[in-house]
Amino acid sequence: MSAFLRRPIFDQGPLSFVESAPSIAALDTTRLQRLLVAYYRLLCANRLIPAELGWPASALSALFVESNSHSDRAVRWLAIRCYAMHTGMAEGERAKLEKSILGEGEEEALMWYSERVDRTSVFVDATVLPALELKRVHETRQVIAASPDFYTREDGDSTPFLSDSDLRCAFFLLVSRNM
Repeated sequence: MSAFLRRPIFDQGPLSFVESAPSIAALDTTRLQRLLVAYYRLLCANRLIPAELGWPASALSALFVESNSHSDRAVRWLAIRCYAMHTGMAEGERAKLEKSILGEGEEEALMWYSERVDRTSVFVDATVLPALELKRVHETRQVIAASPDFYTREDGDSTPFLSDSDLRCAFFLLVSRNM
């Protein structure tokens, strides 16, 4: 992942095209939502990545500042969340920023979340993203923990374990080779 993110195309981050766009409001909403969900997931995994790679936070803020912000509520909400994580903003400050940009209304912020196996898109309200992500990560970890790996023996597996004599023999061969 590190090698991929260090490619020259990402020198200024995955959203570098935002600031150079003639009209931020005209940028494709679904593309921005997908990129912002990926950015959010990346930040959840490691909040230090943007700093390590020198990505500016200005592309994120450009999506929600009032003078030229994107018109989609979910894009603005996601951009604020990513901006807060990117800059290390305190929770209270993030909440104030959300309130000042989005207001206090219960207006829905419908966004693209994922794709099913049959390639149909899944849309959710952006405000449930943190809970959905926690659930997604938890379920993925459960699947990984439950799946057999190299060290796991299943019932009926005839593969023998290494015995103490096998280890002594291997140690002897290693020692005698180095003498």
